[in-house]
Order: sequence, then structure tokens, then C-alpha cells
Amino acid sequence: MIIGLFKILFWIIVLGAAAIVIYIWRQPKEKIEVMQDDRTKAKLLEMSEKIMIFEIEVPYKNVGGEEGVILDAYTRVYLPEEQYADLQIRGKVNLLNVPRGDDYFEAFIVKASSEGELRLTFEATPKNNKSMRAAILGMPNVDIAIILELRGREDLYSEKKVFTLTAKELKKFVEEN
Repeated sequence: MIIGLFKILFWIIVLGAAAIVIYIWRQPKEKIEVMQDDRTKAKLLEMSEKIMIFEIEVPYKNVGGEEGVILDAYTRVYLPEEQYADLQIRGKVNLLNVPRGDDYFEAFIVKASSEGELRLTFEATPKNNKSMRAAILGMPNVDIAIILELRGREDLYSEKKVFTLTAKELKKFVEEN
């Protein structure tokens, strides 16, 4: 009789634990997606013989059912000197409506089913005694990565999306000026 009660109690505990695990596992999670394919074309902000500043806006969306946090965001420009030594491009990421003058990214919460835009600002400087015009006209297409450090219910994780900045987008600026 007592052994039968212990078996019943054991199975109640096992089923209860399984129900809790399933409940936790089925909880909604954040899923923040960067839609790099929907980015805007480069927009010229400033241009001289020493520097060109331009920006690109990239939308993001939390398609998950829970809020998440974008803790950090930065860019990586894939233009090594071995590929093209006459131009250096550096970038930074900010929220569209929260511009900053420094390289700091201000972390923020992304509510479930919400969306917004990131502003990527780039500075291009000519090298090797080239003029801005000559450096831009000779440049190749450039891959640029957006790296996000994200957090939600799970551990910290990174998301990396790559898009191509075409030479044609920047050549248009020197041809118009």
C-alpha cells in the first residue's frame, strides 16, 4: 500500500516537473532581425577633398513574442589594403532618432513585435596622396557587416548581417559634385 502511494507520488512529481519544463520551453522568446536587404541607399552628408561622410539606414524588427535588448551594435568594413589601398572607410551605428557624436552605442529594449531603424554613419578618407574623387572613382564594391550583441531570455549572443555597399553608390556623389 505504501509502495503504491510512493509510485503515485513519484509519477505526480515527474509529470509536474515535465509540465514545468514544457511551460518554460514554450515561453515566447525575442528574435531580433536586421533586414539588411531593405537598407536605404547611401546618403551624402558631407564631402571635401579630405573626408566624405555618408549614412545608410537599416531596419530591424523583433519578430519574437518577448522583448529583447540590443546591448551593442557596430560595423565592420571589409576593405583591406590588399584589396584597395587608396581609401579607408570607418563606420559607427546609432539609433535613427538617437544620434551620438562618439562611438558609443546606447543599449535599448526592443519590445515584442516592434521595429525601428539603425543609422550607420561612415567616414571615408583618401590615402596614398589620392584626391577624394580619384579614391572613390577607383574603389571596388565593399562588404559591410553589422554586428549586434543581443540579450533576451537566453544568454548573450551575437547576430551578424552583411550587405554590399556598391562603388556606384559612392561614385554618384563625386560625379554630382
